[in-house]
Amino acid sequence: MPDPQILTITVLGVVLVPPVTYVLALRARISAAGRLAAIRDRLVDMRAGLDRSITPVGAFVVLASTVLTVVTGVMYALGRVVPHLQPLDWVVFRWIAAHQTDGFTAVMSVVTQMGNKYQCWIVSAVMVVVFALVAPRRRWVGLLVLGAMIVLQHYQQVGIADVIQRGHPPDSGGTFPSGASARIAAIYGTGLFLILRALGVSRRVWAGAWALVAVLMFVEGWSRVYLNAHWVSDVPPGWVNGVLMLLGFVFASWNLVPVRSRRPPGGVRAAPSGGRAGRSATARRR
Repeated sequence: MPDPQILTITVLGVVLVPPVTYVLALRARISAAGRLAAIRDRLVDMRAGLDRSITPVGAFVVLASTVLTVVTGVMYALGRVVPHLQPLDWVVFRWIAAHQTDGFTAVMSVVTQMGNKYQCWIVSAVMVVVFALVAPRRRWVGLLVLGAMIVLQHYQQVGIADVIQRGHPPDSGGTFPSGASARIAAIYGTGLFLILRALGVSRRVWAGAWALVAVLMFVEGWSRVYLNAHWVSDVPPGWVNGVLMLLGFVFASWNLVPVRSRRPPGGVRAAPSGGRAGRSATARRR
């Protein structure tokens, strides 16, 4: 049996993270107001301009490179702050060591492998195949976008780790931020985005997908902390890294992914509001 306190943290995370993420994802789809709307519109216009001038593929390359540069800068800044949390890391490290049990450790040792490098690459290959089946005319997009994410995320992780030089517990000095925690969001999230955008799913399905990614992120990060594979302060920056890379790639590849149109029941397209059909109906009522 797992330690009661460890079990409580695990259950609370698995139970609470999905609904909270689901609600936040639904609300995030509501149009932003004021300055946020202006910033969003400028970014969309910029992307459209790049699409016209250097093609959508060229725009993706430029935007993905920009995302990598910005996110790496953010992670470097966090990497300079996190070592100051070392006293807290030691407290959590000792507490975890005192509450580990053989059975739960065996379970977590299996669960944590979903964030390992090669496992993520295998899952991404499956997602590329699924995307090719969903969007056969643009099957190459999945390979391009997920392939770029895998390569950039891997070498970014290696580069940051070499610069920050923060080692596994209880060593003092190479794996910041948590790469496994970042890969769940960056790779799994990007694959889900490609497939769901190609399918043209509803807002609720999108929210459910992000809730799934969020709970996988929690489980992966918590498993790394429980196994003392990372300092606790390595994991949240890993989540931040993965989410920022995911959001950046969603924006960069948005116009590359073909969207399957969804028609009303019966296959008849609804007339647009204020269109010719709407004006004719109004004239007849008069």
